[in-house]
Amino acid sequence: GLRRRANASSRERNRPPFRRTTTFRTKASSAASRSSLGETQEDQVFAIVNGLGTPTHSSVLDYLDQNGVPDLFVASGSLTWKQPDEYPNTFGFNADYVTEGAALAQHALDTDPDAGVCVLGQDVHFGVGILQGVALVLRVARLACRLFA
Repeated sequence: GLRRRANASSRERNRPPFRRTTTFRTKASSAASRSSLGETQEDQVFAIVNGLGTPTHSSVLDYLDQNGVPDLFVASGSLTWKQPDEYPNTFGFNADYVTEGAALAQHALDTDPDAGVCVLGQDVHFGVGILQGVALVLRVARLACRLFA
């Protein structure tokens, strides 16, 4: 059904046919990610869907943008995916980390307005974004916090 129609439409527009490809990677290095993406040119990849992880996906973002490959539903909350002027073909999927931190802090306030709040976070986009969101909701300029590498 859908695949057949997509392939017929692709032929009409002189595009490569739709193929479903699944790749499983663990702890992929930036160099390995970029070299496997070098195959996108040869295989005429239509789009990358649901790239996972901020560090891994950040390493291929410029390559995808330079080659005009649509980058759809990136599975990470980094604000990197919300730069349409810089990366017009990249579309994030998850709520960003700041929004996630704000939602968690709002839930804590709604549940017990007098409770103390402690946030532990990683010293990466995730932890910094979460702390920014918590600070917005708690209306504090500085949080007593510690980020761990």
